[in-house]
Amino acid sequence: MRKSVRASYTIEASLIMPVLVFLTAFVMERAIEMYRETSEELREGGEICITEPVRTVRRIKCAGEIAEVLKWK
Repeated sequence: MRKSVRASYTIEASLIMPVLVFLTAFVMERAIEMYRETSEELREGGEICITEPVRTVRRIKCAGEIAEVLKWK
């Protein structure tokens, strides 16, 4: 005799959902912590430390702005 069994996902969901909620909360907490650290560093330092790569990027940006004003491409 064969019985028809209808399965539901409530047991699986009740086991998986707390894990998903915990992971989501953990990721959000880490993201907020990183954001606060970054904003605090920028507030304290006022500016990214001046290194050679930063100078180079600023020169390229400045040259691009000048070229735009002079209509060069």
